[in-house]
Amino acid sequence: MKTLSILFTHEFFYCRISIVECVKNSKKGMNQVNRDIFKKISIVIIAAAIFTGCSAKTGTELKDSKPQIVKVTKNLQRNTPEETIKSYYANEVNSDAEFLSKYFINPQMSEVDLIKKKINAFKVKKIEVIKLFNMKKQGNYAVSICSFNTYFNGIEKPRPDIEVVSLVNKNGTWYILNDYGSVLDKDLNWLNETNSEQKKFAAKDNDIKAIIKQSENFDKINSKFLDKGNKAMIQMRNTNNTSF
Repeated sequence: MKTLSILFTHEFFYCRISIVECVKNSKKGMNQVNRDIFKKISIVIIAAAIFTGCSAKTGTELKDSKPQIVKVTKNLQRNTPEETIKSYYANEVNSDAEFLSKYFINPQMSEVDLIKKKINAFKVKKIEVIKLFNMKKQGNYAVSICSFNTYFNGIEKPRPDIEVVSLVNKNGTWYILNDYGSVLDKDLNWLNETNSEQKKFAAKDNDIKAIIKQSENFDKINSKFLDKGNKAMIQMRNTNNTSF
């Protein structure tokens, strides 16, 4: 995979796998992610794609993305990767950073404080899962494509988007995998191969292409709102003297 980041105001910022990037890069060839990159980069799950425009061109007929009815709990004893993903998204807006950090295998690398600042800057009121695509599991690891809606204050329709999520099971509980330093070579190879497969799947799946198109349309219609959020982030950075 070419990069683990998606763009925020034209800077590589959020360390996670964006399907928007996957669809574009699938036309240029796949580069395998190496252990050095995994050691240096934490994969953060948040609706970071709300901070960037999508650019996958498709002719797929558009339909409004409807969220699945899912049972969500604040119980951190997450028995399946599916429950972990859905629970994290459901709690991301209203839960504090300390609570959210416990979803990650390495809480210190989760960057949830920064995530909360971005949610506030863009006035996000809710994030919810639409559907999980192509869940793959092997041993203590799982990789899935997640589609989700982001709802903003003052905007009627949500912004749908897609991202790849990697998870790991530790002592019976599933965590978002954001630290690859202790991943065995055989498991790292599987994660590499599976993430590449997910990118290829996303580039061909009509439902995913439709979601990306909806995301593009949202960005065009609400460009002023997103620009205002970007400016709020810049002001927050300058006020707090924080590097984003």
